[in-house]
Amino acid sequence: MIRVAHVARGVARAARGVAHVARGVVRAPRGVVRAPRGVACAPRSLGAASASLVAAVLLLPRGAAASGFHVDEQSARATGRGGAVIAHSVDPSAVYYNPAGIADLHGVRIQLGGSLVRPSAEFTPAAGGPDTKASRDSFVLPQLFASWRASGLVALGVGVYSPYGLALDWPASSPGRASVRQAELRTLFITPTWALNLSQWVPGLSVAVGADLVPASVRLTRDVLFGADVATVALSGSAFGLGGRAGIAYRPSALPMLSFGLSYHSPVQLEFRGDADFDAPPAYRGSLPPDGPVSTNVTLPQQLMLGVAVAPLPAWEIELDGNWRGWSSYDRLDIELPDGQVQSSPKDWKNSLTFRLGTELTFDERWAARLGVVWDQTPIPASRLDFQLPDVNRIALSTGFGAQLVPALRADLGVLYVLPKERATATEPLEPPVKGTFRIDALVIGLSVCIQLDVPEAPPLAHAQPGR
Repeated sequence: MIRVAHVARGVARAARGVAHVARGVVRAPRGVVRAPRGVACAPRSLGAASASLVAAVLLLPRGAAASGFHVDEQSARATGRGGAVIAHSVDPSAVYYNPAGIADLHGVRIQLGGSLVRPSAEFTPAAGGPDTKASRDSFVLPQLFASWRASGLVALGVGVYSPYGLALDWPASSPGRASVRQAELRTLFITPTWALNLSQWVPGLSVAVGADLVPASVRLTRDVLFGADVATVALSGSAFGLGGRAGIAYRPSALPMLSFGLSYHSPVQLEFRGDADFDAPPAYRGSLPPDGPVSTNVTLPQQLMLGVAVAPLPAWEIELDGNWRGWSSYDRLDIELPDGQVQSSPKDWKNSLTFRLGTELTFDERWAARLGVVWDQTPIPASRLDFQLPDVNRIALSTGFGAQLVPALRADLGVLYVLPKERATATEPLEPPVKGTFRIDALVIGLSVCIQLDVPEAPPLAHAQPGR
């Protein structure tokens, strides 16, 4: 037990170190961020600019391609299975997917990984004219997960990961430059987790709870035109939110080929506080609001995930997951301006569903091959579809491979591709202001390495799930 405690303290110190580095990563520079000059667009209020700032944060959880997106692929194994791991998580990334999964992991395990995200977006105006393509920028979202089986009953875990990311850059010729030109979002989730293996009372049952500590920062620039003269707007802001999650995993002893999982993520309120800076020719500066602080409160929606897995053969598993997100709570956005005024804009988002189907085949007890398919519903009505977040009902295909390199080390690779798809804006006047068709696709490549430290394992429990 002394060795276990010593190793656990080492894991905790490593997690604190990663969290310290990550805090430095999520801090966005404050002050002036100047967009390129020479772009024509209609003047807009600070309220609209601030709405763009907040949209860059709140819209991302479902963002498509060019706007960045909510990356559910927080481990390469999950990526290869299309994210279908709610019912059967077998590594420390269960902290993110279904925290109850860590209750069946023995010893101390540390998982390091990252997801390379490469989104793409293109716009064709309804009135004719050249297509507009966003810069195809890539960004990496890192992950660190750790779990420790403290006893036959209790397991502890922690996750440090970034499920929301943004790298957005529309060209100077973009017809949506009045809404957004450049945007960058950085978030970090730090999730300590506590799990209980209740198999000694209810065979096959595990439960867990966790807390989400969420620092976030954002930067955004856009253009404002006064005739042939161009002004720029630069916004930066930061927030810190708190949330929670809970999970249940169950494999009935009478039907060991079946697994069930249920996971809930609470809403996370983000109180953004930031600065607005305007750069305009002297003749037009008085037409713009003063520089100063802006603020708004937004809430990331609650989520409910349900998974069912079946193993037709001991080495073959199939899982179907459903995910519900309560986006209808995002019906409008209120922004407090530097002069104390509050401007409000409608959003009218809808609740959304995602379905994931994944399969995994293990052979020679060391290798695993995986496939998955995802259908992801957009919450954004066509009347609110714009350059801040081009989004469609997405279909994604995935594949992956895993290898147990040595008894204490496993590596996994997963690839997910969002198939190219297009969606037209609504045709009602000014809803949205720019009419046309967006086309998107995205590629996610995940790599994970999981290490199991050489520590004594907790005594085996009756009816514990095999293969963990």
